[in-house]
Amino acid sequence: MQAFHSLSALGWFAAYVILGVAMLAVFIQLYKKVTPYDDDAEIRAGNMAPAIGLAGAKLGFIMPILAASYTGSSLLDYALWSILAGAIQLGWFKLMYASWQRSSVE
Repeated sequence: MQAFHSLSALGWFAAYVILGVAMLAVFIQLYKKVTPYDDDAEIRAGNMAPAIGLAGAKLGFIMPILAASYTGSSLLDYALWSILAGAIQLGWFKLMYASWQRSSVE
């Protein structure tokens, strides 16, 4: 009986993993569109700053959805927290980049 319960949980685990990976892939694509430079080309050219920025963005996205996977009540809840975490991070990036541009011009 214990083994059956563990196997039924495997389905939920797979659903959370698949949704998490899909949401991360979408977030990475949106992040690359928001950045004012070509992340992939810069990283291929050996520029480590975009690589570090992208890694930090991934961690910044993953940490809130990790917490949502522990505390959320459903897969929908997990998806909504993922969307919120991505929107906040992308919005914050745009705000900080615009602020940095204004201060560097002055």
